[in-house]
Amino acid sequence: MFFSQLKKNLLIYRYFYLVVVFFVCTNSYSQSIRQLQKKADDLFDKQNYSAALIDFRQLLAQNPTSIQFNYKYGVCLFYSDNRKNAKRYFDFVLRQNAFPSETYYYLAKLCHFDYKFSSAIDYYQKYRDNTPEKLRTKDVVIYIKQCENGKLLLKNPKALNIIMANRFSMSKFY
Repeated sequence: MFFSQLKKNLLIYRYFYLVVVFFVCTNSYSQSIRQLQKKADDLFDKQNYSAALIDFRQLLAQNPTSIQFNYKYGVCLFYSDNRKNAKRYFDFVLRQNAFPSETYYYLAKLCHFDYKFSSAIDYYQKYRDNTPEKLRTKDVVIYIKQCENGKLLLKNPKALNIIMANRFSMSKFY
């Protein structure tokens, strides 16, 4: 009888220990996520997109449906060498009910860079229409005009002739 009572108490202590360990690990995990998010947001605010990219990638792995993480990761990609990969994250953000209106701007720039001028104009206009003038950081009227000029230039492409080709060494270039 003594041993059966001892076994029962050991079993209770083991369960109690497991529950305590579980809650401690969960609490420390959520704190580390919050710390990572704060670090990523600080880097993003300082426009250190290459460093923020790594942190937002980790945050996105933990919460792939977060509008904020998808948007900021897309912005970080936009300012990296993988600019075209940002479109997927901006498209996801755009399908949500509430999203930053800057998403339209970044999608417009991606279309602009890919010579999809009609789509770029649409996104620039949506950015202009959905962002109050006080909060607009980009002068989209100029970009819309650039896209219209690009459409005109692509209608009548001209062949360029090379008149003279010279080679210069990099040391004498500047």
